[in-house]
Amino acid sequence: MSNVLFAKEIDEKYHRDGIRAFSLHPGGIHTNLQSHVRIGTKIFWAIVTPFFFKNKDQGAATSVFCAVSPKALDNSGEYFSDCNVEKTAHEDWMNDKALREKLWQTSEKLTGAFVSNKQ
Repeated sequence: MSNVLFAKEIDEKYHRDGIRAFSLHPGGIHTNLQSHVRIGTKIFWAIVTPFFFKNKDQGAATSVFCAVSPKALDNSGEYFSDCNVEKTAHEDWMNDKALREKLWQTSEKLTGAFVSNKQ
């Protein structure tokens, strides 16, 4: 949730300077993270992941899409999934300017990193 709000706020503050921000969900990705689990779990993952998880190339697709696609640039600040703008039931909070500003200010306070208030 915070990443969605933060990306939208970055895009709003710095879009005119050519800086774009996106939030995205790459999906479940079959990796070697399961290589150190018990044999029963390995077998389970070997059976399940081909049906429900993406391979590494598919998992990277949305990140690459947001980095290079003109279609993505036309929708900067948005939340992407499977190389598309994701319309979720949480759209109201995604567009809540006061909530985004509160997250921004809290982040500055907690990190001690203050960024100019460009608008």
